[in-house]
Amino acid sequence: MIIKTFKYFTIFFTILFLVAVPGKSNAKEKSDRPVQIVRVLSEKATVRKNEDFQINVQYNVSDSTKTIGIGLQIHYDSSCFELINFECYDIKIISNPLLKDDEENDDNDDRTDKLFIAAWLDLSKSWPLNKDVPFNLMTLNFRVKLQALRSKSFINVIETSHDHTYDCQLENYELSILDTLLGDINIDGLINLKDIVETINFLSD
Repeated sequence: MIIKTFKYFTIFFTILFLVAVPGKSNAKEKSDRPVQIVRVLSEKATVRKNEDFQINVQYNVSDSTKTIGIGLQIHYDSSCFELINFECYDIKIISNPLLKDDEENDDNDDRTDKLFIAAWLDLSKSWPLNKDVPFNLMTLNFRVKLQALRSKSFINVIETSHDHTYDCQLENYELSILDTLLGDINIDGLINLKDIVETINFLSD
């Protein structure tokens, strides 16, 4: 029922947002428009297996004005990363955020297989409410899987819909993946007394 409701909202949302702008379209007209900007950011460029890390999805707009909203999909490789939890800016969000399989390869990246969907709609063109830009639209907390085989992986963002009077600029994020730390015997991402105890227990067996 949730998935069906989300699909109806997405169809309605897309029709509203993707109405063609009157007049002849050309590169100059497009470049003169203000821009909705979405960046995938993190404090870490390198992560280790079994390590937790945070991804922030930052929203900005080039003219610092309010818009009608935006719809986004965040794509990732579930063979490398496990989504632990998330937080979303919830004012004018049109449905519960949804995690699903990346069946249609919307980001044109065969390496990603999961996507996280969220969308915001404000017909009064006052979005975001009570927020100055830029701000974190979403925060996603991941854990690197021990069995991750890739040395690099991307967190990709695509827009499913945006304010039709704006262009949209998107920035993905690349992470390098390292093996666990040398000496991290219990593979918890730390080197401490627990590793010594684990080693002693192993040798005494």
